[in-house]
Amino acid sequence: GAHGFFGNTILLSSYPTLLGRKPPHEIFRGVVDHLLTKERPPSREVLLAQSLPLHVDPRSDPLFRTHLIRLGEHRHVLLLQIHHFVSDGWSIGVLYRDLAELYNAARTGRPADLPALPRTFAAVSRDMHNERRGARLGRQLAFWRQRLDQLGPPMVLPREPAEHHAGQRPVDVQRVHIPAAAVRGLRASARGGARGPLAGPFLAALALLLHHQSQATDIRIGMMISNRARPDTEHLIGYFVNTAVIRLQLHPELTAAALTEAAN
Repeated sequence: GAHGFFGNTILLSSYPTLLGRKPPHEIFRGVVDHLLTKERPPSREVLLAQSLPLHVDPRSDPLFRTHLIRLGEHRHVLLLQIHHFVSDGWSIGVLYRDLAELYNAARTGRPADLPALPRTFAAVSRDMHNERRGARLGRQLAFWRQRLDQLGPPMVLPREPAEHHAGQRPVDVQRVHIPAAAVRGLRASARGGARGPLAGPFLAALALLLHHQSQATDIRIGMMISNRARPDTEHLIGYFVNTAVIRLQLHPELTAAALTEAAN
């Protein structure tokens, strides 16, 4: 949400440059809707809760929509609807940063200070596709076949969630607050020291929880990865995400440090 003066014209002028840094998809374009609410405008949280997701046909519909909701002369909410075809979690941070810089630059009359894009999304995607051919593909397949060889039996949890229609199961989110001191301790124990990643300690903890619930010792966890190891992908908006299988094998002699290192 934004409080104070909000320049609609300035916002619109930011889109051509922003969309010029997008993945090359012909229907990736912005649609700005100006909605004027009436008496006692709802809060930002209510607006988000009432904004039902639109069914998007990628063959004809815009994959990136913006809605500017005017709650009053000095109160505005900008809603962004972005299809996963053209964006991932990393891209959202890039989009927010670039849009904020473009808007502030246009408002103050200065050039926008945006990081250079050495390659386009299309060029990087072609390279990644070509790299997964021939000898390199063979080496990657050999690694994963060895990594996932001789899998143990499927994990059986004591309370499987009931299936809904078409084999779907309900999903819930439980938010947990982790104190800052605990996060610092986890980072210190992870690879990289005080600024190390937290994925390893959390994966290790999840593996222990699954073992406790199922008694399984061969734990396989599907994990989404950013797939942006290449430097030329850092500032690109696009869908790079991939899924990796993290396999952790537990035994009584395994220490917490060794389990965390294996999870890294």
